[in-house]
Amino acid sequence: MSAERTLDLTESEGRSRNWWLPAALAVAGVMLYAIALHLEKPRLTFIRAFRHATVFSAALALVMLIVAAWDRHVANRRRSAGVVVASEVVLAMVATTAWQGLLLLDNVLEIGPYYWRAYTGTWLFQLLFALAVYGTVRGLMLGAAFWRRDRERERREAGILVAARDL
Repeated sequence: MSAERTLDLTESEGRSRNWWLPAALAVAGVMLYAIALHLEKPRLTFIRAFRHATVFSAALALVMLIVAAWDRHVANRRRSAGVVVASEVVLAMVATTAWQGLLLLDNVLEIGPYYWRAYTGTWLFQLLFALAVYGTVRGLMLGAAFWRRDRERERREAGILVAARDL
């Protein structure tokens, strides 16, 4: 008597049930940034700080969605390490410029003709902060992509192992 066993190696299709977790983390991040802005600049009301934090995060999310789409477009291409590094540097420059351009546009609309005062004496710090934030988010994106590919590889190997065992 042999009992036939089936091992299902597939994952469920569709969205995760924990859709609220990334949303909650995003809201917590915006709130944390708004609190930091409000405490740094006491004259800045919390509502304005929250608005600025929301625009900051939304502009970053929009740019990173475009970066993710570009990443999916070139993900399966074989390229040398130098080309990959050079393309990441160019991508960082373009994405950071687009993101900061959106923030500059918001400052022009919010502050008016004296928007440049927001950058007086702090432009280098703001540039370095933007690059650090972009680098962190891009690193998390690349790490998540590696983790996904590694899980897919493990799933394929387990499927081959099960198929070979059944022969």
